[in-house]
This record gives sequence, structure tokens and C-alpha cells, in this order.
Amino acid sequence: MIDMYNIVEAYSGMYPRLIVEEFHPQIQEIMDNDSIPVANKLNMVTAKARNLIKAGVDTGMESDKPKKGSSRAVFFPKAPKRVTVDGHDVNTPTAVKIAFSGQLDKHHGESSLLGEDQNEKESDHHINRSYGILKYDRGDHYESSNHESGGVLAPVFGTHPEHHHLEMGRVTPAVSKDIAEATRTKEFPKGLKHEDIQEAMMHEHNMAHGMGHGSLKNGAYDQEMHDRLDKIKEHPWVEHAISMMHDSGMHPGDLSKRNMGIYHHPVTGKKHLAIIDYGFSSEIAKKYTKARTNSYRKNRGY
Repeated sequence: MIDMYNIVEAYSGMYPRLIVEEFHPQIQEIMDNDSIPVANKLNMVTAKARNLIKAGVDTGMESDKPKKGSSRAVFFPKAPKRVTVDGHDVNTPTAVKIAFSGQLDKHHGESSLLGEDQNEKESDHHINRSYGILKYDRGDHYESSNHESGGVLAPVFGTHPEHHHLEMGRVTPAVSKDIAEATRTKEFPKGLKHEDIQEAMMHEHNMAHGMGHGSLKNGAYDQEMHDRLDKIKEHPWVEHAISMMHDSGMHPGDLSKRNMGIYHHPVTGKKHLAIIDYGFSSEIAKKYTKARTNSYRKNRGY
């Protein structure tokens, strides 16, 4: 017999289909139209935004010029998103990531774009409920992380069913002072530096993947370095981020300051150090490598 209760429970935490209500309806229509190929959406959204601006119409965007990476572009809604967190109706600023056809997409030999793959990874239900600062509950309701770290991932508020785009909590730049403030604990009264976090996570990654001992300095084993990094790994935020890294396959080399930030909790106002770009997993890294290899061979006539 099919247990309908368990089926409902299994899907109750999945994100709703994303409709970016903060954007102009004509822009929403493009983003949410499944008949438009994802490879065309960014150009169509940008063109529509510029046409609306010329007509003196508010697009709902801070700018018609997105921040672009290798496979995704980011727009910032002017208005915050209205959600319920821990029973409180609150506003929280967001960012919208749209996949586009980058230089490598024509070489990786799969139907999905690399940006779609990264959006899919970042909207993973299990990863976000386990490591997000806010955990999706149902409808527009979210719960705060109950982990000692407070969570390590910026919250995701919705995603396109085919991962054409997703909406994520917006962060402020991760400057050294704020990173230290967000990571202060009784055992770490001065907090952490970004370099401490990345070095400790890279050390753990190397140890887990058999890439050398992981505690070498100038080619020799360094006990002091090993002990220092092990101590940093005991910090609740780093411990939780390491668990997320192992669980999701994220590579710590991607944890630059550019891919992190400070998320202000919409209820408590507390500053949380948040990872905002974690879609570049080892699985997706292989796709990029394959695409670069294919591009190299094609350019050289192989």
C-alpha cells in the first residue's frame, strides 16, 4: 500500500516554483515561461528591462546590467521579499541568479547549461535544510537553523523547476571586521579571518582526498600548522561548513571572499557569515574540465 503521508512529508520541504514578484510582470513572464529556452532568457530579460526603462516604467530591478559570472548572471530586486520566519512576517533583500549560455556550454555535451547545474546544486532541498541559515518549511514560511553555527548558507527562497533561475538571500560584502564579528565565540573571542577558514577547509579537503598529508610546510611536516588548523576546525561555523563541503561535494577553493558575505537575519538582525556560491561541486567541476578539454581540442583541430 502507498503511504500517502510519507509522500506528502517527503515533498513538503521542496521549494515552490519561483515567481519573482519584485520584478515587473513582463519580466516575470519571460522568466517563468517554460517555452522560452533558458539560453535565451538572460538576453530577453535584459532587453525587456531596457525597453521598460526607456518607457519610464519601473522594472523592479536595481539595474538592467547584471553581475555576470562564467555561467550565471545576478539581478538585484529593488524591493525586499516578504516571507514568514519563525512565525514573524518580515522583509529580506534577495538576489536572483539566472543561468545563461556561456563560452563553455557548447562544449560540455549535455542538454542542461552549466549555470542550470549550479542552480540545481544550490537549491538542493537536503543541503539547504541541513546547512541553511533559514530552512524552508512550507509556502512562504521559513525556520531559523537550530545548529550551533546558525547555519552557513545564504537562504534560498525559490527556484525554477528546471533551474533556469533561483532567488537567494542577499548579503553584504564579507569584509574582515564583519567576518570576525560573525564568528566570535567564547573559545574564539577574536573571531576568525577569511584566510583561516579557507585554509582549514582546504586542509580538510586535502586530507580527505589523499592529496598529500595536508600539513606540509616547505615540503616538511609541520606539527604547529597541523594543530592550528585542527583548532580552527573546532569552530562551530567551520565544523558545519566542513560537513556541508563533504555532503555537497563543494570544493573549498571556491570559498573566496567574493563567494561569501554577511546575511542579516530578518528577525534577530544578527550578522551571519554566509556562503552564497556553492554550486561548483566536484561533479560540476568535472563538467567544466570536460568542456574546457573539448574546447581546447576543437580549437586545435583534434
